[in-house]
Amino acid sequence: MSTEASAAFEKAIAADPKNVRALMGLAALEAANGNTARAVELLDRAAALGPPDGPARYLAAQLLLAQGRTAEAEERLREVVEKSPANGAARN
Repeated sequence: MSTEASAAFEKAIAADPKNVRALMGLAALEAANGNTARAVELLDRAAALGPPDGPARYLAAQLLLAQGRTAEAEERLREVVEKSPANGAARN
């Protein structure tokens, strides 16, 4: 994981805990580094703050599916469909 990028995202989140872009950026770094649980936590925070049709819930579901945590992934996907019925990706 890029220590500089991680530090920059952490700094941005410390300055503004509602910074959805920073939360999602740090989540991407955490996922790339194999820290899926932390990535999902960050994506859940971003989902709570971002637009209902934003990608955070869907991305969290994808990470959970990759871990074989299908029940949790299904829950996230249901949230996506509920909040954004036109999101075809969540239905597949």
